[in-house]
Amino acid sequence: VLVALGGNTQHVSEDEGHASALDSAILFQMWGSLFSGLQAAAICRAEGISLDALGPHLEAVAPMIQFGVADLLQRIQKEQYGADPQSPATLDTHNVAFQHLLHLCEERNIHRAIPEAMDALIQTARKAGHGQDDFSVLARFLR
Repeated sequence: VLVALGGNTQHVSEDEGHASALDSAILFQMWGSLFSGLQAAAICRAEGISLDALGPHLEAVAPMIQFGVADLLQRIQKEQYGADPQSPATLDTHNVAFQHLLHLCEERNIHRAIPEAMDALIQTARKAGHGQDDFSVLARFLR
């Protein structure tokens, strides 16, 4: 029966709640990716770029994104939120690039609710004095 439901069943823990929580975490990751895809498509369309052109560029940067997520999860696991020589960038650096995306959405009349929600989290952390910390510090502000 389990093979018919998914084909890739895995034992997570003796605590059945862990499987549900892990499933929820994976769903958030999936929806984050899907909503990012929507934003990317909206930007391409606003700029007159074919969506066929987006795919190869996404594939080219996929390893960098996967590395970034893996690094982020390791830092959160270790509660290593301060920037160090291995940090890809400080939160302030991320903020500069992110502000560009917000301005682009405004200029091109692209819905801003999703990036504004992300920006609210970034700004909360920066106002709390964490601008020079690693991006992973945002994990502390999700609780």
